[in-house]
Amino acid sequence: MEEDILVIPERELENSRQPINRLPFEVLSRIFVLCRANKDRKRGCPDLFRVTVLPSICRYWRNAAFETKALWSLVTLSERPPFHFSALCLDRSGTTSPLDIEFELTSRLWRHIPDCKLDTRVKAVHGALTFIIAHGGVASRWRSLWLRTPGGQVKELDLHIAALKIIGMFPMPSLQYVELKCSVHDDNGKGQIRISSLPPKPLFCDPAPIRLRVAKLEWVPSSYLFANPNHLQLVSLSHLEIRFPADLPQLEHMHTLLCASPMLEVLLLDLRATRPHSPVDLIHLPRINFPGLRALGLSVNSRIRTPRWGHNLLLMIDAPNVESLQFQLEYSGADASQDRELIDYITRGTNPASPRPLFPSVTGLELSIDQDYTRLFEQFLTAYSQITILSLPRPTDAQLEALPIEPWLVPDLSYLIVYASPKSPLKAIIAERCGAGLPLKRVLVEIPPMPQSLVGRAESRIREQLQGLGTRIALSKSNDRARKVLGFVEDWDGGYT
Repeated sequence: MEEDILVIPERELENSRQPINRLPFEVLSRIFVLCRANKDRKRGCPDLFRVTVLPSICRYWRNAAFETKALWSLVTLSERPPFHFSALCLDRSGTTSPLDIEFELTSRLWRHIPDCKLDTRVKAVHGALTFIIAHGGVASRWRSLWLRTPGGQVKELDLHIAALKIIGMFPMPSLQYVELKCSVHDDNGKGQIRISSLPPKPLFCDPAPIRLRVAKLEWVPSSYLFANPNHLQLVSLSHLEIRFPADLPQLEHMHTLLCASPMLEVLLLDLRATRPHSPVDLIHLPRINFPGLRALGLSVNSRIRTPRWGHNLLLMIDAPNVESLQFQLEYSGADASQDRELIDYITRGTNPASPRPLFPSVTGLELSIDQDYTRLFEQFLTAYSQITILSLPRPTDAQLEALPIEPWLVPDLSYLIVYASPKSPLKAIIAERCGAGLPLKRVLVEIPPMPQSLVGRAESRIREQLQGLGTRIALSKSNDRARKVLGFVEDWDGGYT
């Protein structure tokens, strides 16, 4: 009898484990997809969950993974040709499930070709993208597209242009997210000339991707974006980022583009890569109401006279509910009158008799004004004194030292994100604010680029300097974390689940 009593619990225990070892396929599928989405993976790189985790699980679970089509929806072409793993992913994804395409144009595509010239590289890019379509990944299935041309010589721009032309060959009715990145350095202006000479051609093949909600575009020619200003392809967006190349588009065309997405939540416009512009007058186009716009960014360059163009952009935007504001001014003072007019408008609004900030609801600010000691910097922070989050990606020492000077700038500041080296005056600044009863709850320090071998030592020095201040300190090697804090980055991985 006692033996039976002992045996029964053992059997019950064994039975209780059975469901864990033999969970239904649909439950396992959901777990696998969630696990993959939560992995910290750099875009364009292999999905290590599929490469390292799946081969090490039991056969039953592995079979469940093979049947989970959503688990194979990510196609990166991160291996060298002939892309065996990507072909496997496309095969296991089925014929109808949505696909997420990530493609970085690196030398792995042509490294195996001796004496590879530019036209051969262009053919390699064409071959890689058409490989996806030829293996069942037709463009009508693409849910998201991320494409990056790394920094390098300006001739690499031809690879970017080749990829854009291929993208425009196939309809993408299911596309919800597109990010076209190009980090080419164009110091001599040849890239600008190359971009400006391209004939008009729609970025996407008709019918336009009407489900598209997020568009992040770098070095996309205006002749592609505005091939037909009366028939725009970017409509009903919630997130729009544009880094303009070469010639800026007509302001009337930009007005039409913005009018087509009245429910924008994030808008970032970068005018720093353009070529020098002739002075333009302020024009007052009808204002566009953006009630849901919560994050707005504008980057301009005084040396090439884009502050006035940016000023004209802001004149057409009515966004009373902006919570996060990004403003970057390069080569400040090169055209001092344009700089002053733009910053006066942002900080004092439209009525000189009753000045108030243009965006009164802002609580988070990213501010970068180079070659300025404190005047414009202090004007900005005085106008937006209510902010609680401040990001300074490239501060001068004089700008940092202005933070603890009375009367106190931004007295409600609780989160400081700052680019700083071990030699910066950051510790004294934090200590003075804490001593005056204005403590910072969190400080995120972005460390300068350096060889990986030196990163650990630099991090240790910064932590040692800032310890004992009663402030939570975190370190970062990029600006991505700051952008997330301010709401400029959405978590697109949520789309994978």
